[in-house]
Amino acid sequence: MVKAHIAPSILACDFTKLGSQCQHAHSCGADWLHLDVMDGHFVPNISLGFPVIKSLRDLIPKGSGVFFDCHMMVSHPEQWVEELGSIKVDQFTFHYESTKDPLALIELIKKNGMKVGVALK
Repeated sequence: MVKAHIAPSILACDFTKLGSQCQHAHSCGADWLHLDVMDGHFVPNISLGFPVIKSLRDLIPKGSGVFFDCHMMVSHPEQWVEELGSIKVDQFTFHYESTKDPLALIELIKKNGMKVGVALK
């Protein structure tokens, strides 16, 4: 049987209450957090950076039952892999079109302890 996951996007949060709203989502049954990372190049908007994601992971640690899925809408996603792996992000989802060598990126993501997601623009 396939298990469904509740994965709210934190872009819907009030950013002045980001930590408490993410904790509240978890207490209401969310077992994933969908973290949209946008760099202003691959897509026109800018969103979360590494310090915000790290702060959330410090607040909601790896063993807490919340799966962090970072959806990387960025140019050159390779630049983010080691940092996100170091703070125990669970999944690194990148856009196929954002890299010259998707297979090498997949291997790098796995080497840094994360699951891989591939999105299409």
